[in-house]
Amino acid sequence: MNVIANCCAGGEFYLKVLKTDFKNPFIWSSIAPDDMKILIQQYDTLNFNNIEIKKDTAKLERFYILIDNKVKVHFPHHRFKAECKKPTTVKPDVFYNKIWELIAETWVRRLKKMKEEPVFMILTHRLHDEYTYSNCSDKDIQDFLNIDTKYKVIIMSPKELTSSKINVLCIKTDTVNHVKAILDNKQKILDFCKG
Repeated sequence: MNVIANCCAGGEFYLKVLKTDFKNPFIWSSIAPDDMKILIQQYDTLNFNNIEIKKDTAKLERFYILIDNKVKVHFPHHRFKAECKKPTTVKPDVFYNKIWELIAETWVRRLKKMKEEPVFMILTHRLHDEYTYSNCSDKDIQDFLNIDTKYKVIIMSPKELTSSKINVLCIKTDTVNHVKAILDNKQKILDFCKG
């Protein structure tokens, strides 16, 4: 199963629900709503091998990947730290003085596993913390509800949402904790993905 989430919920989904290896390079990432819309709508035409590693100017110890000069994928759990001469993990973060190399190596390795059609998972509201790039406005939510794609889209929100599209699943969550939201709704998500 190739689940691409707009936040690190994708990693949690693989670890705690699927209990399998990661099937794409978007694990432990954060994708802003506008970038997620492009990713969903242009998934078939994006060149995922055409990437640039860029420094996040807002958070200087962090980097992101720019796919095909169109989609930014932030890696907030991967951080530059000058004194770390090898990757050092302090869960959930990884520190390294060459973190951009680790991000690129991990991307290339996991990209080779991305073979199945994607299921996109969008958590519209997250805890406001230093990792959040992915919170959605009301307009973003409406755009996701009406997005033009052949792929399955799961939208999890504390708001009551509905979509007339058969490839869009709306799940009302009573939490902005992404791990709890996924675990509380894992069977609905699995049934939708497999159906």
